[in-house]
Amino acid sequence: MLDNKHEIRSKKEESFYTKLFNFQKDCPLNIREQFDAFPVFSERQRITSFISRYELFKKIIDIQGSIIICGVYTGFDIFSFYHLSSIFESVNH
Repeated sequence: MLDNKHEIRSKKEESFYTKLFNFQKDCPLNIREQFDAFPVFSERQRITSFISRYELFKKIIDIQGSIIICGVYTGFDIFSFYHLSSIFESVNH
C-alpha cells in the first residue's frame, strides 16, 4: 500500500496505514477540507514532529539570523518553520 520510500515495520503498522488510507479515500470531505482537518489524517508521530519544531522555534525566536535547512525531502521542516515564522514574526526585523 505504501510506496518504496516508506518502510512498514510491523503488521500492526501496515494495518494502521491501510485503515488510514481507506478512511481518507472514503472520506466525504474534499481535499481542501482534509488539509484543514490535518490532525484527523496525520499520525501521532507527525504531530509530535511538528510540535518539536514549534518548541525549537520558541527557543530561537528572539535570536536574529536565519534558519538553514540542508535537504528538504518532503518540505516538512522548511514549511513548518515558514508557517511558524509567518505566525510569530509577522514583521521580521
